[in-house]
Amino acid sequence: MNMMRFHDRDPDKCFAKPFSQSGPCRGIAKSLIPVTMVCGPPGSGKSTWITKEAFPSDLLIDLDEIIAKLSGKPIYQAGKEWLGPAIFKRDEILRSLGSHPRTGYPAAWFINQAPFQQHRVRWAETLGAKIVVIETPPGVCIDRIKNDARRNDKMSTWEVLVWRWWKMYSSHPTDTVIRGG
Repeated sequence: MNMMRFHDRDPDKCFAKPFSQSGPCRGIAKSLIPVTMVCGPPGSGKSTWITKEAFPSDLLIDLDEIIAKLSGKPIYQAGKEWLGPAIFKRDEILRSLGSHPRTGYPAAWFINQAPFQQHRVRWAETLGAKIVVIETPPGVCIDRIKNDARRNDKMSTWEVLVWRWWKMYSSHPTDTVIRGG
């Protein structure tokens, strides 16, 4: 699996303005290959689930990996200044899915926290994506992060992100829900 990943730490980043005006989503069209958007809080197991479901030849789009690649730093260690360039790169990749029929990938997996149902639905409609939500309880997510040496040095930040996701989350009938834990 191509490990260029995208993980949107700021779920409001793309949809803070009306969808048609939001900069990061502009120009993104329906994908010419199957896309599965996998959502859930930090530490929920999105990447782990995709690893079990995807084929090695599939494209995985995760912002954490894009940030690491652009910054040259280990995953989860780059500063906030890399978020803008990473979103730009993420959007470039997503745009290519709708404009190049021969992307070389049979399918794409797009990691996006997306706690708001209307954001997931808009992303899914725009990309023609299937939505999967990994519902892992907050305590389990936090324990996983505490046990992850790559990110346990910023526990207070991760805890806020986990709890914020759950506070904002609402399900939608089109979601395929995977109960994590």
